[in-house]
Amino acid sequence: MEYLEKYKIRITGYAGSGKSYFCEKLQALGYRAFDADSIPELSMWVDKKTLQPDDINSNSDADWLKNHMWVWDKKYLKKFLDHEDKVILMGMCRNEQDEEISGLFDHTFYLDPADADIVNGLKSEFRTNYFGKEKYQFDYAIQELPSYKKQIPRNWVALKTRDDAMALVNEIEGISGYMLEQ
Repeated sequence: MEYLEKYKIRITGYAGSGKSYFCEKLQALGYRAFDADSIPELSMWVDKKTLQPDDINSNSDADWLKNHMWVWDKKYLKKFLDHEDKVILMGMCRNEQDEEISGLFDHTFYLDPADADIVNGLKSEFRTNYFGKEKYQFDYAIQELPSYKKQIPRNWVALKTRDDAMALVNEIEGISGYMLEQ
């Protein structure tokens, strides 16, 4: 297997699936991994009708979530990726199936844990992402999980690894046929 010197890989997955966890572990192994939620210019909440940015706040509730969605700014994403030879972007957004976004990546994988693992991930005391910590967010995430699973595109590849970052890299390399250079 030969090294892949340039790559743009997206790893998505539902809230609580382990994206932030694996991002941190991949960074510790020396990979150029980024948590999309921690890139302020990339990720944002928008009103579903107007598509205008609108931050979640202490007044937000279940109705607010039903009328808003978490999206990536396509122009910023392209600019960000243009400056990276090797990148693993970890994150989920409502517009991630958009062809303009999908076309920016060589491969798209998704973390595919059991539903019980997602529930545990959302409830974890070690969870670094704020979404799901409030009861209305947790309830909304659990309610929307079946819908998310039905919408996963066929060309996205499921990753079954749950705890070990090197096992995740090995799984990606086995599927892609290339070794990822750090």
